[in-house]
Amino acid sequence: MFCNFFVNIRNWRTNCQYPELLKKNADLVNENSVLTDKVAELEKMMVTIAHDLKGPISGSLNWLELIDSKYDDLPEEKRKNYLKAGLGQLKPAHGLLINLLEWSRFGRHALKPVKMSLREVGDINFDLLGPEAKKKGLELINLVPDDLIIEADQNIIHMALRNIISNSIKFTKTGSITLSATTSGGVTRVSVADTGIGISPENLKRIFSTEFHSTPGTNNETGTGFGLLFCKEMIEKSGGQLFIESSSLGTTVSFSV
Repeated sequence: MFCNFFVNIRNWRTNCQYPELLKKNADLVNENSVLTDKVAELEKMMVTIAHDLKGPISGSLNWLELIDSKYDDLPEEKRKNYLKAGLGQLKPAHGLLINLLEWSRFGRHALKPVKMSLREVGDINFDLLGPEAKKKGLELINLVPDDLIIEADQNIIHMALRNIISNSIKFTKTGSITLSATTSGGVTRVSVADTGIGISPENLKRIFSTEFHSTPGTNNETGTGFGLLFCKEMIEKSGGQLFIESSSLGTTVSFSV
């Protein structure tokens, strides 16, 4: 009698726990599936990034080896041209590395909102990227009002503008790149508009996916599209949103603060 009693108690406890165990097992299976997908996405991203780093670094190395092996035989003008070519190929690789480092750093650090002049932030980034725009004959126009003050993480705002402006330069052959901003209801919308080649509907759908891909710029500049995805993540972390409007007449990338 007592044996049956304890057997019944054991069976009752098992039956009560079984649904919970089934649910935990199902949750673990789902989590494992999500992790497997994320690992696959990360592997694809790393392959694309490695490819985009390998090209310019290998190209730059080739130019430097050519200069080194024939330095005394090369006219001064050719040496300068070869150095410029090598430097030009290293710049996109350097930009990609900076984005990767910032992505890692921002993922670990808390936001530090400060008040800043948006026009001054725009001027700083235009000065930084001015030489690249000048090479293509592009005009950089800052229409942000002098008195427009925003409160946000300074590093994220600089990073976002630098990436967006750099992307506009990459895909604009002639014309201009204009920075502007409007404020309504305490929210500021910052916009960078270019007169570039625009983004195709197919690529527009892929921009914020983890399907990284290289799209050459108007001067065959390389890139993965990682910069805009990084911007989106950081802007959203700050409580804002990022928007893209594009046509054959150009592209406007905006974000809210």
